[in-house]
Order: sequence, then structure tokens, then C-alpha cells
Amino acid sequence: MKVFITGATGFVGCYLIELLDSPEYTIYGTSFPERPEAENIFLMDVRSEEEIFGVIKENKPGWVFHLAAVSNVKHSWEKRRETLEINIVGTFNLFEAIRKFAPLARVLFVSSSDVYGVSSATGGALCEEEPTQTVNPYAYTKLCGEILSRFYL
Repeated sequence: MKVFITGATGFVGCYLIELLDSPEYTIYGTSFPERPEAENIFLMDVRSEEEIFGVIKENKPGWVFHLAAVSNVKHSWEKRRETLEINIVGTFNLFEAIRKFAPLARVLFVSSSDVYGVSSATGGALCEEEPTQTVNPYAYTKLCGEILSRFYL
């Protein structure tokens, strides 16, 4: 099974690659902005439609884990355009590539509890039915990604 992971060299991506380290999986992924040292990990900017389309078309993954994002809230305030482009346009590009070149792929879009703001739930537990209360650019972009995933997937 071919597995494609955006943000493969990030915090969660590294652990996911370890978890999937098995002969039954061929793992491909993206890294940005530094050059990865791992095999099948491509230096790629998810904002580039051409790059994302190319790697999905060539590899036709069966599973896709979308982890790439600007996730630092302070950075999202300081670099709003970059956050929007990576977190929304990058997600759109990936979903379009999957729709066109790997329509049977199973996709996991990773969002954030930030979309709920400060939870009214006792004990801090959240459920997906809670209303969203986005309070920063990062949260808005992750909520947009959730909406895109419902539209595409």
C-alpha cells in the first residue's frame, strides 16, 4: 500500500512514519522548508499545485495523511497570508490532486482543537458537535480545511 504524508518530517509525521514502518507500506511524503534526508520524502511546498499534482499523479497513494500546516499561533498572527496559503490553499491543492489522480485514496485531514476555542465542556473533553469558536488565524484556517474535507471527501 502506498502512503503519502504531507508534513512527513514534522512532529507528528516523524512518529507516523515510525508507526507505519512495515514492508506492506511504501511511504512517500513532503518536507518544507528543509531538505529531508529520508528516502521518498520530497522537498515540497504544498502551495505549489504543480508539485503536489506531480507527486500524487506519479505515486497514486492508497492512503493520504495531511499533516502539513503552519501550526504556530503566534506565527499565524504575524504571517497571516502565509498561514492562509499553506493551510487553506495547500489543503485545496492536495484535495484537488487526490480527486484527479487518486480518487480512491483514503484521506485523513488533521485539524486542531483550536477550532473550538475555549471549550464549555466540563473536564475539557471535546466532541465534534460542539460549536466552533475560532479566535486566531491558525484556527480559522484549520476550520476551513475541515470544511474543504467535507466538500471533497
